[in-house]
Amino acid sequence: MKLAIPKPCDESWSAMEQRADGRFCQRCQHTVVDLSRMTRRQAEARVAKETGEYLCVRLAVNEADAPLFRPEPSRARSFAGGLVLVAALTAGCRERDPEAAELIATEPCSVDGPPMMPIDEAMARDAAPVEPTTETAEVEPTEEQRELTRRKQELREAAAHPHIRHLAGRMPIRR
Repeated sequence: MKLAIPKPCDESWSAMEQRADGRFCQRCQHTVVDLSRMTRRQAEARVAKETGEYLCVRLAVNEADAPLFRPEPSRARSFAGGLVLVAALTAGCRERDPEAAELIATEPCSVDGPPMMPIDEAMARDAAPVEPTTETAEVEPTEEQRELTRRKQELREAAAHPHIRHLAGRMPIRR
């Protein structure tokens, strides 16, 4: 399946209102789905699920305008988990060595050096827990602060991958 945007849109991704399945574009009154945060398989499934003539999407593309997606999850983790399980199940099959139990020290270890010093009263007062007040209570960020955070994140992503750019627009659905 070819995933491409014939005519990219100029609307700012960070200015769009965040929704559960993407961001809402005030200009075209549609939810824009970020396919670059999905694997290719997930993106193709999302596009195939669409019933309309087009889907508003955001795509990450490389220098050749080829779409980029998140990598498929590695199966190495589940394989390693299976190996650990097999090792744990077979580890208890050996007989215990009674002489190995005698190697455990029965005397406490001595520590060389000065003993720990007590904390003086001033330090104890400073370390007392602070009761929550209106100044220390959690405060919800403003919409302007959320917007600045979104822009910073986009700038960090762009700086980390200068050869990648994001396009947004209507992607025709071919049946």
